[in-house]
Amino acid sequence: MSKTSRNGTLDTSFGTQGQLNIDIASGVAQLLPDGKLLVFGTEELLNHGVHAYRYLADGQTDASFGTGGKMYIPFGNTNGESFYPEMSALTVDDKIILANRINSRRGIHLIQVVRIDQDGEIDTEWGADGKYVIHLPPGTRDSLVGMRPLNNGKIIVLGNASQSSTAPEASTFARVNTDGLWDSSFGPEGLVPYPVAAGKATAFVALPDGTMFAGDSIGVSRFGPDAKPDPAFGNGGHAPIDLSGPYPNLRYWNVDQIAVQSDGKLALAGTVSELSAEPGSTRIVWFFRLLPNGSSDPGFNGGVPLLSRVGSTNHAPFGMVIQADGKIVIAGSTYGASRLTLERLNVDGTRDATFGDNGIVIGPEHPSGQLLLTQGVALQPDGKILTTERSFGVEPPRTRISRYLA
Repeated sequence: MSKTSRNGTLDTSFGTQGQLNIDIASGVAQLLPDGKLLVFGTEELLNHGVHAYRYLADGQTDASFGTGGKMYIPFGNTNGESFYPEMSALTVDDKIILANRINSRRGIHLIQVVRIDQDGEIDTEWGADGKYVIHLPPGTRDSLVGMRPLNNGKIIVLGNASQSSTAPEASTFARVNTDGLWDSSFGPEGLVPYPVAAGKATAFVALPDGTMFAGDSIGVSRFGPDAKPDPAFGNGGHAPIDLSGPYPNLRYWNVDQIAVQSDGKLALAGTVSELSAEPGSTRIVWFFRLLPNGSSDPGFNGGVPLLSRVGSTNHAPFGMVIQADGKIVIAGSTYGASRLTLERLNVDGTRDATFGDNGIVIGPEHPSGQLLLTQGVALQPDGKILTTERSFGVEPPRTRISRYLA
Protein backbone atom coordinates (compact mmCIF):
# COMPACT_ATOMS: atom_id res chain seq x y z
CA MET A 1 0.00 0.00 0.00
CA SER A 2 1.47 3.37 -0.95
CA LYS A 3 1.92 6.10 1.60
CA THR A 4 -0.66 8.34 -0.08
CA SER A 5 -3.36 5.68 0.19
CA ARG A 6 -2.50 4.33 3.63
CA ASN A 7 -5.40 4.01 6.04
CA GLY A 8 -5.45 6.94 8.45
CA THR A 9 -4.28 9.55 5.94
CA LEU A 10 -6.41 12.50 4.91
CA ASP A 11 -8.63 11.79 1.91
CA THR A 12 -7.56 14.54 -0.48
CA SER A 13 -10.65 13.97 -2.67
CA PHE A 14 -12.77 15.53 0.10
CA GLY A 15 -13.13 19.30 0.48
CA THR A 16 -9.77 21.04 0.20
CA GLN A 17 -6.99 18.50 0.69
CA GLY A 18 -9.20 16.37 2.88
CA GLN A 19 -10.74 19.08 5.06
CA LEU A 20 -13.52 21.65 5.32
CA ASN A 21 -12.76 24.79 7.32
CA ILE A 22 -15.95 26.67 8.17
CA ASP A 23 -16.07 30.04 9.92
CA ILE A 24 -18.50 28.99 12.63
CA ALA A 25 -17.97 28.11 16.29
CA SER A 26 -19.50 25.22 18.23
CA GLY A 27 -19.93 23.19 15.05
CA VAL A 28 -21.90 19.94 14.86
CA ALA A 29 -21.95 17.74 11.73
CA GLN A 30 -24.77 15.43 10.68
CA LEU A 31 -24.44 12.81 7.96
CA LEU A 32 -27.58 12.56 5.82
CA PRO A 33 -28.97 9.37 4.21
CA ASP A 34 -28.03 10.56 0.71
CA GLY A 35 -24.38 11.04 1.73
CA LYS A 36 -24.60 14.80 2.08
CA LEU A 37 -23.32 16.56 5.21
CA LEU A 38 -25.21 19.20 7.20
CA VAL A 39 -23.14 21.32 9.59
CA PHE A 40 -24.64 23.56 12.30
CA GLY A 41 -22.85 26.27 14.27
CA THR A 42 -22.79 29.88 15.43
CA GLU A 43 -21.13 32.95 13.95
CA GLU A 44 -21.42 35.46 16.77
CA LEU A 45 -21.41 35.53 20.57
CA LEU A 46 -25.02 36.74 20.82
CA ASN A 47 -27.19 34.75 18.45
CA HIS A 48 -30.86 33.91 18.24
CA GLY A 49 -30.53 30.79 16.11
CA VAL A 50 -27.94 28.70 14.32
CA HIS A 51 -26.25 28.76 10.94
CA ALA A 52 -26.39 25.69 8.71
CA TYR A 53 -24.14 24.66 5.83
CA ARG A 54 -24.79 21.71 3.54
CA TYR A 55 -22.12 19.87 1.59
CA LEU A 56 -22.11 17.16 -1.04
CA ALA A 57 -20.55 13.79 -0.25
CA ASP A 58 -17.21 14.98 -1.68
CA GLY A 59 -17.13 18.02 0.60
CA GLN A 60 -18.11 20.55 -2.04
CA THR A 61 -20.74 23.17 -1.22
CA ASP A 62 -24.31 22.12 -2.00
CA ALA A 63 -25.47 25.20 -3.88
CA SER A 64 -29.10 23.98 -3.82
CA PHE A 65 -29.27 24.56 -0.06
CA GLY A 66 -30.27 28.01 1.17
CA THR A 67 -28.20 30.76 -0.42
CA GLY A 68 -24.98 29.39 -1.82
CA GLY A 69 -25.13 26.34 0.46
CA LYS A 70 -25.76 28.30 3.66
CA MET A 71 -28.81 29.39 5.63
CA TYR A 72 -29.68 30.91 9.00
CA ILE A 73 -32.22 29.08 11.17
CA PRO A 74 -33.80 31.59 13.61
CA PHE A 75 -35.42 30.48 16.86
CA GLY A 76 -37.69 33.50 17.22
CA ASN A 77 -37.92 35.89 20.18
CA THR A 78 -35.35 34.51 22.61
CA ASN A 79 -35.00 37.36 25.17
CA GLY A 80 -31.26 37.71 24.75
CA GLU A 81 -30.48 34.00 24.83
CA SER A 82 -27.67 32.49 22.76
CA PHE A 83 -27.70 29.01 21.25
CA TYR A 84 -24.74 26.66 20.84
CA PRO A 85 -25.15 23.30 19.04
CA GLU A 86 -23.97 20.32 21.07
CA MET A 87 -25.20 17.20 19.26
CA SER A 88 -27.42 16.02 16.42
CA ALA A 89 -29.05 12.75 15.35
CA LEU A 90 -31.45 11.39 12.75
CA THR A 91 -34.95 10.18 13.61
CA VAL A 92 -36.54 7.07 12.08
CA ASP A 93 -38.25 9.31 9.50
CA ASP A 94 -34.94 11.08 8.71
CA LYS A 95 -35.69 14.33 10.50
CA ILE A 96 -32.78 15.93 12.38
CA ILE A 97 -32.87 16.43 16.13
CA LEU A 98 -30.45 19.20 17.05
CA ALA A 99 -29.59 19.56 20.73
CA ASN A 100 -28.41 23.03 21.75
CA ARG A 101 -27.05 24.62 24.88
CA ILE A 102 -28.95 27.80 25.76
CA ASN A 103 -27.00 30.55 27.53
CA SER A 104 -28.97 33.44 28.96
CA ARG A 105 -27.69 36.83 30.04
CA ARG A 106 -28.63 35.88 33.60
CA GLY A 107 -26.15 33.00 33.61
CA ILE A 108 -28.78 30.28 33.19
CA HIS A 109 -27.85 27.30 31.00
CA LEU A 110 -30.57 25.03 29.62
CA ILE A 111 -30.85 22.25 27.03
CA GLN A 112 -33.00 22.71 23.94
CA VAL A 113 -33.96 20.14 21.31
CA VAL A 114 -35.14 21.26 17.87
CA ARG A 115 -36.58 19.15 15.04
CA ILE A 116 -35.38 20.21 11.59
CA ASP A 117 -35.82 18.71 8.14
CA GLN A 118 -32.89 18.13 5.80
CA ASP A 119 -33.59 21.40 3.96
CA GLY A 120 -33.02 23.36 7.18
CA GLU A 121 -36.68 24.12 7.92
CA ILE A 122 -37.93 23.81 11.51
CA ASP A 123 -40.78 21.33 11.95
CA THR A 124 -43.24 23.75 13.57
CA GLU A 125 -45.84 21.02 14.16
CA TRP A 126 -43.51 19.44 16.73
CA GLY A 127 -43.06 20.77 20.27
CA ALA A 128 -43.48 24.52 20.69
CA ASP A 129 -42.97 25.71 17.11
CA GLY A 130 -40.47 22.92 16.54
CA LYS A 131 -38.56 23.35 19.81
CA TYR A 132 -38.60 21.97 23.37
CA VAL A 133 -36.58 23.26 26.32
CA ILE A 134 -35.43 20.78 28.98
CA HIS A 135 -34.82 22.12 32.49
CA LEU A 136 -33.04 19.59 34.68
CA PRO A 137 -33.09 19.67 38.48
CA PRO A 138 -31.69 20.89 40.79
CA GLY A 139 -30.23 24.05 39.34
CA THR A 140 -29.87 26.51 36.51
CA ARG A 141 -26.68 25.27 34.85
CA ASP A 142 -27.59 22.31 32.65
CA SER A 143 -25.23 20.41 30.38
CA LEU A 144 -25.81 17.63 27.87
CA VAL A 145 -24.22 14.19 28.27
CA GLY A 146 -26.01 12.44 25.41
CA MET A 147 -29.16 12.26 23.29
CA ARG A 148 -30.81 9.62 21.08
CA PRO A 149 -34.03 9.54 19.02
CA LEU A 150 -35.76 6.17 19.51
CA ASN A 151 -37.58 3.91 17.07
CA ASN A 152 -40.94 4.84 18.64
CA GLY A 153 -40.38 8.52 17.80
CA LYS A 154 -39.50 9.61 21.32
CA ILE A 155 -36.18 11.21 22.30
CA ILE A 156 -34.13 10.23 25.34
CA VAL A 157 -31.66 12.70 26.87
CA LEU A 158 -29.18 12.42 29.74
CA GLY A 159 -27.81 15.60 31.26
CA ASN A 160 -26.19 17.11 34.33
CA ALA A 161 -27.28 20.15 36.31
CA SER A 162 -26.02 22.22 39.22
CA GLN A 163 -26.95 25.45 40.98
CA SER A 164 -23.63 27.16 40.22
CA SER A 165 -20.33 26.60 38.47
CA THR A 166 -18.82 25.30 41.75
CA ALA A 167 -21.78 23.31 43.08
CA PRO A 168 -21.94 19.51 42.68
CA GLU A 169 -23.84 18.22 39.66
CA ALA A 170 -26.76 15.79 39.58
CA SER A 171 -27.60 13.67 36.53
CA THR A 172 -31.11 13.19 35.16
CA PHE A 173 -32.79 11.35 32.29
CA ALA A 174 -35.37 13.28 30.27
CA ARG A 175 -37.69 11.86 27.64
CA VAL A 176 -39.51 13.87 25.00
CA ASN A 177 -42.71 12.45 23.52
CA THR A 178 -43.51 12.01 19.83
CA ASP A 179 -45.31 15.38 19.83
CA GLY A 180 -42.24 17.22 21.10
CA LEU A 181 -43.46 17.73 24.67
CA TRP A 182 -42.41 16.00 27.88
CA ASP A 183 -43.36 12.33 28.14
CA SER A 184 -45.83 11.97 31.01
CA SER A 185 -45.28 8.18 31.09
CA PHE A 186 -41.61 8.69 31.99
CA GLY A 187 -41.52 10.09 35.52
CA PRO A 188 -42.81 13.48 36.69
CA GLU A 189 -42.55 16.00 33.83
CA GLY A 190 -40.69 13.42 31.78
CA LEU A 191 -37.71 13.30 34.19
CA VAL A 192 -36.08 10.37 36.03
CA PRO A 193 -33.06 10.91 38.34
CA TYR A 194 -29.81 9.06 37.66
CA PRO A 195 -28.84 6.76 40.59
CA VAL A 196 -26.95 8.86 43.13
CA ALA A 197 -24.61 5.98 43.99
CA ALA A 198 -23.33 5.95 40.43
CA GLY A 199 -22.13 9.57 40.67
CA LYS A 200 -22.26 12.11 37.85
CA ALA A 201 -22.82 10.71 34.36
CA THR A 202 -19.97 11.28 31.92
CA ALA A 203 -20.93 9.01 28.97
CA PHE A 204 -24.19 7.90 27.40
CA VAL A 205 -25.46 5.73 24.57
CA ALA A 206 -28.95 4.40 23.85
CA LEU A 207 -30.22 1.68 21.54
CA PRO A 208 -33.18 2.24 19.22
CA ASP A 209 -35.45 0.22 21.55
CA GLY A 210 -34.73 2.54 24.48
CA THR A 211 -32.15 0.42 26.33
CA MET A 212 -29.56 2.80 27.76
CA PHE A 213 -25.96 2.64 28.96
CA ALA A 214 -24.30 5.35 31.04
CA GLY A 215 -20.77 5.72 32.33
CA ASP A 216 -19.38 7.62 35.28
CA SER A 217 -16.35 7.70 37.57
CA ILE A 218 -17.02 4.23 39.03
CA GLY A 219 -18.31 2.15 36.15
CA VAL A 220 -21.06 1.50 33.60
CA SER A 221 -24.80 1.02 34.16
CA ARG A 222 -27.50 -0.43 31.94
CA PHE A 223 -31.06 0.85 32.10
CA GLY A 224 -34.31 -0.30 30.57
CA PRO A 225 -36.50 2.08 28.54
CA ASP A 226 -38.10 3.18 31.85
CA ALA A 227 -34.65 4.27 33.15
CA LYS A 228 -34.67 1.54 35.83
CA PRO A 229 -31.38 -0.34 36.31
CA ASP A 230 -31.30 -3.70 34.52
CA PRO A 231 -30.56 -6.39 37.16
CA ALA A 232 -29.24 -8.75 34.46
CA PHE A 233 -26.26 -6.44 33.91
CA GLY A 234 -23.31 -6.37 36.31
CA ASN A 235 -24.32 -6.12 39.95
CA GLY A 236 -27.93 -4.93 40.03
CA GLY A 237 -27.54 -3.01 36.80
CA HIS A 238 -24.07 -1.56 37.47
CA ALA A 239 -20.69 -2.91 36.36
CA PRO A 240 -17.89 -1.36 38.44
CA ILE A 241 -14.76 -0.30 36.58
CA ASP A 242 -11.92 -0.78 39.05
CA LEU A 243 -8.85 -1.72 37.08
CA SER A 244 -6.30 -1.06 39.80
CA GLY A 245 -5.47 -4.80 39.92
CA PRO A 246 -3.33 -4.87 36.77
CA TYR A 247 -2.40 -1.18 37.22
CA PRO A 248 -1.93 -0.46 40.96
CA ASN A 249 -0.29 2.92 40.28
CA LEU A 250 -3.35 4.34 38.54
CA ARG A 251 -6.59 5.70 39.99
CA TYR A 252 -9.80 7.54 39.04
CA TRP A 253 -10.91 5.33 36.13
CA ASN A 254 -13.46 7.57 34.45
CA VAL A 255 -15.66 6.34 31.59
CA ASP A 256 -15.84 8.94 28.79
CA GLN A 257 -17.09 6.99 25.75
CA ILE A 258 -19.32 3.93 25.23
CA ALA A 259 -20.09 2.14 21.96
CA VAL A 260 -22.32 -0.91 21.62
CA GLN A 261 -21.09 -3.57 19.22
CA SER A 262 -23.41 -5.64 17.03
CA ASP A 263 -22.83 -8.62 19.36
CA GLY A 264 -23.93 -6.63 22.40
CA LYS A 265 -20.45 -6.12 23.83
CA LEU A 266 -19.56 -2.65 25.14
CA ALA A 267 -16.42 -0.89 23.93
CA LEU A 268 -15.26 1.68 26.49
CA ALA A 269 -12.79 4.55 26.44
CA GLY A 270 -11.85 6.75 29.34
CA THR A 271 -9.11 8.52 31.25
CA VAL A 272 -7.17 7.61 34.38
CA SER A 273 -4.69 9.42 36.64
CA GLU A 274 -1.38 8.32 38.04
CA LEU A 275 -1.54 7.58 41.76
CA SER A 276 1.11 10.17 42.57
CA ALA A 277 -0.60 12.95 40.62
CA GLU A 278 -3.26 15.38 41.70
CA PRO A 279 -6.75 14.40 40.43
CA GLY A 280 -7.06 15.43 36.80
CA SER A 281 -3.49 16.66 36.43
CA THR A 282 -2.08 13.69 34.50
CA ARG A 283 -4.50 11.77 32.30
CA ILE A 284 -3.83 8.53 30.48
CA VAL A 285 -6.39 7.22 27.98
CA TRP A 286 -7.56 3.61 28.42
CA PHE A 287 -9.64 1.23 26.32
CA PHE A 288 -11.60 -1.76 27.63
CA ARG A 289 -14.49 -4.02 26.65
CA LEU A 290 -17.33 -5.61 28.58
CA LEU A 291 -19.39 -8.66 27.71
CA PRO A 292 -23.17 -8.11 27.33
CA ASN A 293 -23.66 -9.12 30.99
CA GLY A 294 -21.24 -6.46 32.22
CA SER A 295 -18.24 -8.68 32.97
CA SER A 296 -14.81 -8.04 31.46
CA ASP A 297 -14.17 -9.50 28.01
CA PRO A 298 -11.13 -11.82 28.03
CA GLY A 299 -11.06 -11.58 24.23
CA PHE A 300 -10.05 -7.91 24.40
CA ASN A 301 -6.38 -7.38 25.31
CA GLY A 302 -6.49 -10.42 27.57
CA GLY A 303 -9.25 -8.93 29.73
CA VAL A 304 -7.19 -5.95 30.91
CA PRO A 305 -7.37 -2.33 29.72
CA LEU A 306 -5.14 -1.07 26.95
CA LEU A 307 -3.38 2.13 27.99
CA SER A 308 -2.67 4.85 25.44
CA ARG A 309 -0.25 7.75 25.35
CA VAL A 310 0.06 9.85 22.20
CA GLY A 311 3.47 11.37 21.78
CA SER A 312 4.80 13.34 24.75
CA THR A 313 1.48 14.89 25.76
CA ASN A 314 -1.76 13.83 27.41
CA HIS A 315 -4.93 13.41 25.40
CA ALA A 316 -8.60 12.62 25.95
CA PRO A 317 -11.23 10.67 23.96
CA PHE A 318 -14.23 12.61 22.59
CA GLY A 319 -15.83 10.11 20.21
CA MET A 320 -15.89 6.41 19.37
CA VAL A 321 -17.42 4.33 16.56
CA ILE A 322 -17.41 0.66 15.58
CA GLN A 323 -16.56 -0.21 11.98
CA ALA A 324 -18.47 -2.86 10.02
CA ASP A 325 -15.51 -5.24 10.47
CA GLY A 326 -15.60 -4.78 14.25
CA LYS A 327 -12.55 -2.54 14.51
CA ILE A 328 -12.85 0.33 16.98
CA VAL A 329 -12.05 3.96 16.06
CA ILE A 330 -11.53 6.51 18.83
CA ALA A 331 -11.19 10.25 18.18
CA GLY A 332 -9.76 12.69 20.70
CA SER A 333 -7.61 15.76 21.24
CA THR A 334 -4.20 16.35 22.73
CA TYR A 335 -3.81 18.78 25.60
CA GLY A 336 -2.06 22.07 24.93
CA ALA A 337 -1.95 22.26 21.13
CA SER A 338 -5.35 20.47 20.95
CA ARG A 339 -4.43 18.40 17.90
CA LEU A 340 -6.82 15.74 16.67
CA THR A 341 -6.01 12.14 17.58
CA LEU A 342 -7.36 9.01 15.89
CA GLU A 343 -6.69 5.52 17.18
CA ARG A 344 -7.88 2.23 15.71
CA LEU A 345 -7.98 -1.08 17.52
CA ASN A 346 -8.45 -4.55 16.16
CA VAL A 347 -11.32 -6.72 17.40
CA ASP A 348 -8.98 -8.35 19.95
CA GLY A 349 -7.96 -4.99 21.43
CA THR A 350 -4.53 -4.75 19.82
CA ARG A 351 -3.51 -1.70 17.84
CA ASP A 352 -4.22 -1.85 14.11
CA ALA A 353 -0.78 -1.59 12.52
CA THR A 354 -2.37 -0.89 9.10
CA PHE A 355 -3.79 2.42 10.35
CA GLY A 356 -1.62 5.52 10.65
CA ASP A 357 1.56 5.02 12.67
CA ASN A 358 0.97 1.67 14.39
CA GLY A 359 -2.70 2.44 14.92
CA ILE A 360 -2.34 6.13 15.82
CA VAL A 361 -2.94 9.30 13.79
CA ILE A 362 -2.16 12.81 15.03
CA GLY A 363 -3.90 15.50 12.98
CA PRO A 364 -2.27 18.56 11.44
CA GLU A 365 -1.34 21.51 13.60
CA HIS A 366 -3.81 24.36 13.78
CA PRO A 367 -3.00 27.93 12.69
CA SER A 368 -1.18 29.94 15.33
CA GLY A 369 -3.40 30.94 18.24
CA GLN A 370 -6.33 28.73 17.25
CA LEU A 371 -7.80 26.24 19.70
CA LEU A 372 -9.94 23.45 18.24
CA LEU A 373 -11.23 20.49 20.24
CA THR A 374 -12.57 17.28 18.76
CA GLN A 375 -16.37 17.15 18.89
CA GLY A 376 -17.04 13.75 17.38
CA VAL A 377 -16.38 11.05 14.82
CA ALA A 378 -18.64 9.32 12.29
CA LEU A 379 -18.40 6.69 9.57
CA GLN A 380 -19.60 7.29 6.04
CA PRO A 381 -21.41 4.41 4.26
CA ASP A 382 -18.16 3.59 2.41
CA GLY A 383 -16.32 3.30 5.74
CA LYS A 384 -14.32 6.52 5.52
CA ILE A 385 -13.89 8.38 8.79
CA LEU A 386 -15.27 11.88 9.35
CA THR A 387 -14.08 13.94 12.31
CA THR A 388 -15.38 17.26 13.63
CA GLU A 389 -13.27 19.79 15.51
CA ARG A 390 -14.57 23.13 16.74
CA SER A 391 -13.50 26.30 18.50
CA PHE A 392 -14.90 27.43 21.83
CA GLY A 393 -14.94 31.16 22.45
CA VAL A 394 -11.75 31.65 20.44
CA GLU A 395 -11.57 34.15 17.61
CA PRO A 396 -11.86 33.64 14.76
CA PRO A 397 -14.57 30.98 15.07
CA ARG A 398 -13.72 27.79 13.23
CA THR A 399 -15.18 24.33 12.64
CA ARG A 400 -13.08 21.77 10.81
CA ILE A 401 -14.45 18.62 9.17
CA SER A 402 -11.80 16.11 8.06
CA ARG A 403 -12.11 12.84 6.17
CA TYR A 404 -9.63 10.02 6.66
CA LEU A 405 -9.14 6.90 4.62
CA ALA A 406 -10.14 3.73 6.47
